[in-house]
Amino acid sequence: MLFPGHFEHMQKIVDIYSVGLRFADDDGRPVQNDLDVLNMFKNYSGSTVIHLYAKRDINSRGLIYKLPTSDIAPIPIVTNVKIMGELKVNQKVMVYGAISKGVETASIAEFFITMNKNLDIENGLTPISSPSKEKELELPLQAVGQFVVAKLTPMTEDGKSGDPKYAISQTFVKRRLATHLFPKIQQS
Repeated sequence: MLFPGHFEHMQKIVDIYSVGLRFADDDGRPVQNDLDVLNMFKNYSGSTVIHLYAKRDINSRGLIYKLPTSDIAPIPIVTNVKIMGELKVNQKVMVYGAISKGVETASIAEFFITMNKNLDIENGLTPISSPSKEKELELPLQAVGQFVVAKLTPMTEDGKSGDPKYAISQTFVKRRLATHLFPKIQQS
């Protein structure tokens, strides 16, 4: 008598669809499909052991299966994005980030300004540079009183990009005093 699960159990033990093999039961009857497996169970009901014989089929052609390769380039990642430099007009600031699976020199930086101290990349960002491989920017006069936001997009040498990360300055940009306009006072 067949119990539920016999057929599923048999499939887990023997793959009757193996290429290059022919299966037969004790009596030499071929087992080539699901119906043959079911008939085999019916023929041997009450038996505790069913012998299944595998014979190499020299006339069959093997399936060609190409294994996936590891040639797929990993996605670059950037972490610890920071803005470094003096936050004054006409001073250079630089964006820095730790890039893995990518190349720092190929990565793209872009600078913005915002009035909001809390970083909101959806609203209120005004670009002050174009996306570039250059990681430095001389702060323009329009940045005075605003916070600087840097966006760093990690890249591989072949141009594959990862998710960009943002950083915001801790303080706002200050106006640089024009010291050359004030005469020096010499003390004697």
